[in-house]
Amino acid sequence: MHQDILEKQSIKMFAAEILPKIYPGAQSLIASDRANGFRLVLVSGGLDFAITPAADYLGFDDLIANRLAMRNGIATGETVAPLLAGREKVAAIENYCREYNVDTERSKAYSDSLSDVPMLEALGSAVAVNPDRHLRKIAIKKKWLILDLRVSK
Repeated sequence: MHQDILEKQSIKMFAAEILPKIYPGAQSLIASDRANGFRLVLVSGGLDFAITPAADYLGFDDLIANRLAMRNGIATGETVAPLLAGREKVAAIENYCREYNVDTERSKAYSDSLSDVPMLEALGSAVAVNPDRHLRKIAIKKKWLILDLRVSK
C-alpha cells in the first residue's frame, strides 16, 4: 500500500477508533508533565503512521514507534528493525536519552501493560495507568504510582 494512503487511513482510524477511547484524564496528565518541564515522548510498539495522529493530537514532542519498511513510497509489509517490544523499547529509550542528553533517573514512564515492565523499570519514575491486573500487582509490590485516567481530575 502507498504511504500516502496509509497516512490518510490512519487519520480516519484515529478519528473513528482512537479518539473516542482517549481517557478523560490523559490530557490533563500530559499538560501537567509539560508544565513541569518534561519532554513528552510517546513510545509505542504500534506502527508510526498509525500512532502519529494520536501523538500529534495529544501534543507529544516526539514519537518512538515501529516503522514499516518502504520502497519507492510503497509499504513492503516488513518492519524496520529493531522491533520495539520489551527490552528493545528500553534500548530505544536509552538511545533517545543519550541523543537528547536526558537523565533517565529524572524521567517518567507510563503504561497499562505487563509487557512494559522493563520500560517502567528503566526510568526513574514508573506509573501504572489503568493497569491490567498483572501490572497492578507488580506496581503495588514495587510501590509505583497507580493512576486511573478514566475520570478527569
